Order: sequence, then C-alpha cells, then structure tokens
Amino acid sequence: MGGSTPSGWALAGMGTTIAAILLVPMALGWLLDRAIGTLPIFVMVGLVLGLASAARYTYVEVRRTFGSGHD
Repeated sequence: MGGSTPSGWALAGMGTTIAAILLVPMALGWLLDRAIGTLPIFVMVGLVLGLASAARYTYVEVRRTFGSGHD
C-alpha cells in the first residue's frame, strides 16, 4: 500500500472541500433559477454536477492518500 494515514486536519479539509464542491454549484443554480424563474431546474443541474465533482475529488484524494493498491 502507498501513501500515509491522513491527519484529522487533512480529513477535515477534505470534508470542507467536498461540502464546497457540492454547495457552490447548487447555490449558483439557485441564483440562476431565481433570476429567470425556473426553480428548481438549475438547482438540480447544480446538484448533479456537484455530486459528480465530489465523487471525482474523493476518488482522486483516496487514491493519492492511500495509493492504488497495485504497487
């Protein structure tokens, strides 16, 4: 196995980053929906984009931190 065990601060930072990755696209979608009166279309688009981005970020960080397992 590669990589080291992350500290509590590193994990808290990852959690904060994931929360931001999820919330920013949803907030932008909400603002756009509110401006053009299409609630909840762009909020849902933001949610899907945020979930996909958070999943990708989590995958990359876990592989970087713990290694790929194929060393």
